[in-house]
Amino acid sequence: MNKGCEATDFLRIVVEKNKSVLVPTGFTPNGDGRNDVLLVHGKSKSVTEVKLFRVYDRWGEQVYEFNNFMINDPTIGWDGTFRGKEMNPGMYVWYLEVEYIDGTSESYQGQTNLIR
Repeated sequence: MNKGCEATDFLRIVVEKNKSVLVPTGFTPNGDGRNDVLLVHGKSKSVTEVKLFRVYDRWGEQVYEFNNFMINDPTIGWDGTFRGKEMNPGMYVWYLEVEYIDGTSESYQGQTNLIR
């Protein structure tokens, strides 16, 4: 029995979607079996696929591209070469597009250091 009293309340619900995709800030393609390839990492349960991964040199020339692959795949990534030649040490820019399990897509960009 409410005895003529009324109450109103507001409830705010925040849904946090943990979508993280990472590309290392540096890699060392020197053949030692550790950090030899620039890979795309992330939470595989939330990512459907990486739609596009590109790497550019400091002049904007595209030196690598791969499409439609699964995140965390150790066989897919940039090995620090372009047209069969080792690239010089330095800063490279990357761009990627990811599709998530909920149907949304996001693009990311960043930079990495090629260390020899």
